[in-house]
Amino acid sequence: MELGSVTATEIKKCGSAPGKQVVATVKGFTSQTAEVYNPAGIESNPPKGAKVLVFPLLGGKTKIILGGANYQIEPDVKQGGIKVYATDKDGKAVKASVLLKPDGSMELSAESGISIKGKKDVEVSADQAIKLSAGSKIAVKNKTGSLCKVLKDLAGHIKDMQTTPAVYGSPCSMGPGTIAQLEADIMGIAALLEE
Repeated sequence: MELGSVTATEIKKCGSAPGKQVVATVKGFTSQTAEVYNPAGIESNPPKGAKVLVFPLLGGKTKIILGGANYQIEPDVKQGGIKVYATDKDGKAVKASVLLKPDGSMELSAESGISIKGKKDVEVSADQAIKLSAGSKIAVKNKTGSLCKVLKDLAGHIKDMQTTPAVYGSPCSMGPGTIAQLEADIMGIAALLEE
């Protein structure tokens, strides 16, 4: 076993391996290459400068990397918490992270945006309020249209509302064209949102 620093990585077939894997070049006492092993279902490609443990297998012909540390990023996880993060290629700045806190909360953070995708429904529920906030704007849209556009149209239609003539002292009613337009606006909102 040897401790070394990652100098470069590439995805390739290494030696007699059955398929491609992340292969790191590590500088320790010597320079060597080794496949990066993670728990099944987890991929990682260590940044430059990450400290890793290199283990020889099968008489030293094959080498694998198990475990590692990036001393360029200071840990900020409380006891019992788990943080998964991605850095820039030099390992100096966290670009995206998932933090599972010991108080039961979770925090997603990404420098360039967060995207949640699913082939079926993506459901978000909470016993209390769900808060959305952004430094700029929040978009709510689907294949039908944009909630912002539908609400702007609705406000415009209310502003341009026409009423039918009424007798003095009696309430006015909306004209048939206005009623039809507001019904269409309701259908536009319904196409975007579930009841």
